[in-house]
Amino acid sequence: MVVEAIHNLLHAGGGDIVQRLFPTVRQIPGLPAMFWVSVGRQVLQCELGQDWVDLFWSEALALAAQNRLGESMAYILLQLFEAAHSEEAPQLAARYEARLQTEYPHSGAVEFIEAYHAVHHRHDSSRALGLLRQAQEVARRANEPGIATMAEQIAALLRSPAPPPFLDLLAGLGGRGKRRGRRRVLDDVFAELAEEFKEEIRRESRRHF
Repeated sequence: MVVEAIHNLLHAGGGDIVQRLFPTVRQIPGLPAMFWVSVGRQVLQCELGQDWVDLFWSEALALAAQNRLGESMAYILLQLFEAAHSEEAPQLAARYEARLQTEYPHSGAVEFIEAYHAVHHRHDSSRALGLLRQAQEVARRANEPGIATMAEQIAALLRSPAPPPFLDLLAGLGGRGKRRGRRRVLDDVFAELAEEFKEEIRRESRRHF
């Protein structure tokens, strides 16, 4: 799979090879923006270089600007916010949060982010659920099905029975060392949202590589 190939090359110091492959990968027909979100997220998680994160996520935003079905600019910016926040890059997360607040205030993303902060910083799941309901309503009015689905899935997760450590995991407690090597609960939800795109990438990678 192309995502793993790029990731492994960067781990092995093969940045020059990635640079040569980059134009070819960009030309894969139908390549979704979520592909570059995933690549950049892995780079950020493994601390392989901010320049690579910026490159891959800029490409994700370039594809989102084409406004293809299911991948609006607001949706991809929200995915980037979540990825940056999840990987403990607050300044990067703040960059995307500011863009959403300024450029897409009526997409449902602002309410989603407020709900995200309510859980992560205030441990207030009741407030988060109310905000997620608002996010779904606003997103549907704005024709942002991706954001509505994200809000719906996170709300379902918050309503589900869970053992006591659940909120600790959801709020991202503990240092980076404790979290490294395991997927957080929210990460799993967003991974499920992107699964349909990953299958498309597998098909395209077998065709081109």
